[in-house]
Amino acid sequence: MLHDTDMTLEQLEAEMERLRGLADLRRQQEKAEVIKVVIDLVTTHKLQVRDVFPPKPKTASVVPPKYRDTVNPENTWTGRGKMPVWLAKHVADGYAVDTFLIPAEPAAAEGADATEGGEEGEGAY
Repeated sequence: MLHDTDMTLEQLEAEMERLRGLADLRRQQEKAEVIKVVIDLVTTHKLQVRDVFPPKPKTASVVPPKYRDTVNPENTWTGRGKMPVWLAKHVADGYAVDTFLIPAEPAAAEGADATEGGEEGEGAY
């Protein structure tokens, strides 16, 4: 057993380094043993990677709508994918797609004004 009161700081640091080396060696030995066991189990049971690590289910990201029908507000479109029939009909009637843009949230618009560059005092109240 070590008597830390009898050791100098240099001796203590040297002992710590020696113990770290022993711990690293033991960690590598244990890891090699575990890998051998895992390989044996995988081989014996004919496991595939997906058996041990199944793929995580993909979660669909929710995209807020960007466009809303003025005639039927339940009709919305995110702006992704094929243009919906309701919007295509409005465009065919001569309306611009931008006519149906959903206005930005006031809080989001204020935050954007206050954080964007420009003259000092712009966006400040």
